[in-house]
Amino acid sequence: MMAAFDRHNEQVRRSIPSDRLIEWIPGDGWEPICEKLGVPVPEDPFPVTNTTADFRARLGMPPLD
Repeated sequence: MMAAFDRHNEQVRRSIPSDRLIEWIPGDGWEPICEKLGVPVPEDPFPVTNTTADFRARLGMPPLD
């Protein structure tokens, strides 16, 4: 599954002009997205959902201590 994910990301990187592409992960917050789009950064904090604890709970797994 990870190999397919990596192949897909590489294909996107090759296909999209660098001035239109943003490499972003949720931990980056609003700033990179807003900068790329040329819009102001919202005053609201970046939403934090799907934490590790939430994900593990949905799968019926115990929390990490």
